[in-house]
Amino acid sequence: MFGSIFTSEPDPVEMTEVSVISAAEYDALVAAQQPPASATEVAQPAPPEVSEQTPEVTAEPDTQIEQPEPVQTETPPEDLPRGDGAGVAAADPSG
Repeated sequence: MFGSIFTSEPDPVEMTEVSVISAAEYDALVAAQQPPASATEVAQPAPPEVSEQTPEVTAEPDTQIEQPEPVQTETPPEDLPRGDGAGVAAADPSG
């Protein structure tokens, strides 16, 4: 009537093997899993020496770029209406 839900045999019990360790062994296991401590202060590099002498720099004058005169072009023709009727006004229905 209830199918195999209620059976007379109990489910098998799963067993796991364990080991007993001392406190010192436990501390060694925990210490092995922790990452090493990082240094919070980092040694700063020494600042560079500032010299009082200024280097000699020779600047060359900029070269003049010759630009040609602009060429006059023809004015483009006005836009023509498109063939899809988008640029054509609607016809008067009365006329």
